[in-house]
Amino acid sequence: MDFGLRDDRWYGTFYTQSSGDELEVVCGRILRDLRADRKEGVLPRNSVYTVVLIGRTITVQVFVTPGTVESASAKDGVRNRVRTIGDRYNWIGKVNTSDVRYHLKVSVSEVRTSVTGLAAGGLFG
Repeated sequence: MDFGLRDDRWYGTFYTQSSGDELEVVCGRILRDLRADRKEGVLPRNSVYTVVLIGRTITVQVFVTPGTVESASAKDGVRNRVRTIGDRYNWIGKVNTSDVRYHLKVSVSEVRTSVTGLAAGGLFG
């Protein structure tokens, strides 16, 4: 029996665990997953991540040191992995793709400094 109720969204893998969470908590979950992937070697070990929430937009910035990501395709691989992690907690409309829980923006930048200096600059800058 159909009561006229339809769900016109695709849900991410971990959406059910995070459905009651505020977006700040989702940011923390994304950061936790990024750190786990870095520890396992899926993402570059010499990298620093920042996750910023403004409104309904989550921005993930990945800073890597020279030699960590040699080519543009490697940067695209990092960017795609971050998007995959972000999609775990999001939903998207089947028909209306603008219907999302949050918008995810990802940037991967190469910096000419040590990871220790980059982390300290992030803390003090």
